[in-house]
Amino acid sequence: MAFKTVPPRDAGLDTLYNVHMPVGPKPPCTNQVADVMLVQLCLQQTFDARLAFDVPFPPPPRGQRIEVDGKVGPITLEAIVLFQKHVKLLGKSIRPDGIVNRAAALSAESQISHTIFTIVFLNQTLRKAIGNGRFRQLEDDSITPFALKVALAASGA
Repeated sequence: MAFKTVPPRDAGLDTLYNVHMPVGPKPPCTNQVADVMLVQLCLQQTFDARLAFDVPFPPPPRGQRIEVDGKVGPITLEAIVLFQKHVKLLGKSIRPDGIVNRAAALSAESQISHTIFTIVFLNQTLRKAIGNGRFRQLEDDSITPFALKVALAASGA
């Protein structure tokens, strides 16, 4: 289940909301509900505030708002890829593979692909979209679904 933790030093964050298991196409992803909700919430808020970024994000897939329902459907899958491709176009080190993996405890960079984990970029854009104060207390925020609040509060970070 999704959890709140201390980020690796190279993440550029003071708080990291992480997935426990990969989110994306099945297989290989298990798509646990709270993990999916975390990814969907990050995507939703990023695309909602897309014009607030120095290089605006494109509209969400099919022009539809990302729903935070814990289910991986075509809009969520397309939004993950769209997010990754946009970040890549900005010159960032990200692997646009449609999967959101758990960030490592010691480094924001994957030891396999040598790219930054998508979940780190999702955290960075969520923080920009909602502000640092709200970001640091996501488990108490009104935008956070109850099941995700429970998962984040249980992590106790």
